[in-house]
Amino acid sequence: MDAALLEAMKLEKRYRSIGILGARTGAGPHIMAADEAVKATNTEVVSIELPATPKAAPAMAR
Repeated sequence: MDAALLEAMKLEKRYRSIGILGARTGAGPHIMAADEAVKATNTEVVSIELPATPKAAPAMAR
């Protein structure tokens, strides 16, 4: 792992590799799939970020 990438992502230096997944829709199914993958392998999820979409932003402001 590149030290600059670890620093930018605010990760500890103990990671040898990382995976980055992205999608515009379907956060729920993606999170459930990640949960099942973690249970089945020697991995961990260090961060999940959900962007606010223009359609969701008014609902999130309440």
